[in-house]
Amino acid sequence: MTVSKTQLKQLLEELLITEQPQKPTKYPDHKDAIEPWVKGMKTGTLTGKPFSSHTVKNYLRYVQYFVNTYGCISYDNLVTEFSNTPIALFGRKDKFYRAIICFSKFLIRENSLDEAFLEKVKGIKPKRHRPPKRQTLTEAELNTLYAVCENEAQELIIRLLASTGIRASEFCDLRIEDVDMTTRILTVQVGKGGKQRRVGLNDEVINLLQEHLTSREDKQAEDYLFLNRFGEKMDRSGLLNRLRRLGKKAGIQVSPHALRRAFVTINANKGRSLVMLQIACGHADIKTTRSYCQTSEDEVIQAMQLW
Repeated sequence: MTVSKTQLKQLLEELLITEQPQKPTKYPDHKDAIEPWVKGMKTGTLTGKPFSSHTVKNYLRYVQYFVNTYGCISYDNLVTEFSNTPIALFGRKDKFYRAIICFSKFLIRENSLDEAFLEKVKGIKPKRHRPPKRQTLTEAELNTLYAVCENEAQELIIRLLASTGIRASEFCDLRIEDVDMTTRILTVQVGKGGKQRRVGLNDEVINLLQEHLTSREDKQAEDYLFLNRFGEKMDRSGLLNRLRRLGKKAGIQVSPHALRRAFVTINANKGRSLVMLQIACGHADIKTTRSYCQTSEDEVIQAMQLW
């Protein structure tokens, strides 16, 4: 039997190849990997920069649920979870997917999951099948909210969010020392992506801030600017509950993100530069800022009638 050069070469390569020993699986039980994964997110050793506390909390919640329910990360288990999730809940699926992908990358790095998993799950990545609900508020609705506020503290919360466009997490993390009354500048120490930025404060907010700080007894510069009824730092859920109560009283749906979009929409309609609004919001891409602008067709028609 004649052996071709190609066959001979293949046989030689097979003889020369020595089987590489398999690396030991570090976390055969995926539950054991959760704690070091969370530590990696917090310290920045996972991707090079630390994740926000809000992201860590959400990712941990989804991954713990998944591992407790299914035992391990696998393509089939993820398919089962998505099959049991109502189609309308795109947001939940999307967050779930992001959390699982983040955790799976850590498992792959630790030789505890096949790298092929990432390529396989691309096919079931959640895709939006209907337009997102992008809630915002008009100037008239903002004025209605101001009118139902029972005290300066409530009005300050609304005005500060609506006039600066800061995120809920950034709002809750504000400290007294972040406010400079002289220069009328508010410093967001740690924004999304760990970036610091400064925003301007208008007269109404400055006046309300002065009243708010005057009412605070034994305050220190490093103290949080907004506290809950127990004298502790206000968290996102506490902020959301306050806004929802005011919104219910005014007959308006309101949330921190709705006020952030209102900041962009109202100012864009007044002719403010999108570049300025991008910087104020801390957006890395101006396309994100543009997507926040919820100018209605009726507003466009009214404006065009005056052109």
